[in-house]
Amino acid sequence: MQNALAKRVRCTILYATETGRSEQYARVLGRMFNKAFDVKVRTHKFMRRHCIVVVVVVVVVVVVVVVVVVVVVVVVVVVKVVIWWICRYFG
Repeated sequence: MQNALAKRVRCTILYATETGRSEQYARVLGRMFNKAFDVKVRTHKFMRRHCIVVVVVVVVVVVVVVVVVVVVVVVVVVVKVVIWWICRYFG
């Protein structure tokens, strides 16, 4: 088991925050990726003190875009079904 954990790809998630919201999202993303990657969540100030290779993960943005597209498609389908139903039974 330790061998498998040692072979995971290193991933550093950087965040910058004033309100704490970015830190929360970064930590959630870190927990999600922890199974497949060796994740470290760091503040942007960490970069000033350490020289590391950083893997920037934009998965959150991709997931949000996919969710928005799915919601729009579902709404369009529901509207079409409702219009078809109204036209069929009341038209």
